[in-house]
Amino acid sequence: MKTYSETQFGLLGDEEMDTLTQPMPLHEMPVERRLPEALKVIERDYKRIHDVIQSSWGHREFGDFIRQLIMNGGDGMGQSRVGFKREVVTAMFVLSDLHDAQFA
Repeated sequence: MKTYSETQFGLLGDEEMDTLTQPMPLHEMPVERRLPEALKVIERDYKRIHDVIQSSWGHREFGDFIRQLIMNGGDGMGQSRVGFKREVVTAMFVLSDLHDAQFA
């Protein structure tokens, strides 16, 4: 195995290491990976919302449901929230864009 001096590559600092190990942002992923990854983000913390998204995907009511969640924090069925984590809101926007592109 070659040592540092034999390869001439510089050592990575802590900041560089953190950058290299971060997951790829949803909007930078290939389109075919965005849907399953966005669903995973939502399912992790909001199983009920995930299930509604799964069942309404491809239907007109999906757009209304996801917009209501993003804009008001509630689903229009009496379930209101204080807010969502940034990564969950990002996943909702990605899902909304994907749905509009595929079904609008």
